[in-house]
Amino acid sequence: MIRLKDILLEIGSRIVKPKGVKVQLKNPEFGATSVVTFTLDGDKYVIDIKPLMVMPDDSGNLVIGYLKIDFDIEGGEFKMANKGNALEVFSNIMGGVQEFFDELTKEYPNTTIRGIRWDAKTEFEGDERRDKIYRIMIQKWAKSNGYSGKIVAGGGSTQFMFEPPVVLG
Repeated sequence: MIRLKDILLEIGSRIVKPKGVKVQLKNPEFGATSVVTFTLDGDKYVIDIKPLMVMPDDSGNLVIGYLKIDFDIEGGEFKMANKGNALEVFSNIMGGVQEFFDELTKEYPNTTIRGIRWDAKTEFEGDERRDKIYRIMIQKWAKSNGYSGKIVAGGGSTQFMFEPPVVLG
């Protein structure tokens, strides 16, 4: 039996910059959702990245408790977004997250980020496939950027908590 982890290990840390990526960075101090969009196989993907639990530190720099990530295909009605090419989609999503981090670093240097949170969509009760892909891809992305941390799950959400927290800039 082939396991998802084995497939991802075979691929390596393939994080790709999406084609036609656009980052609409909103002021994280006010908790505004930033949007990263890209096109893959004719579909326009939208990644919503919302900073939550935002507060200033003693120096006035921003501290973000976690970034909540969600994605879907643009178009309104819900449909599963990857159409069987989940690894390519998630590689592009993590490339989009990297683009977001790059833009946030330029606009808000010295911002601290404690974690990344997601609520993986499911097709049926007990479906953990997307959550597993999120976990592995975020861990690979973090490692490739020199970040470390741990996965914390509960209450229907999963988080990658940076240890130590990431300071941009």
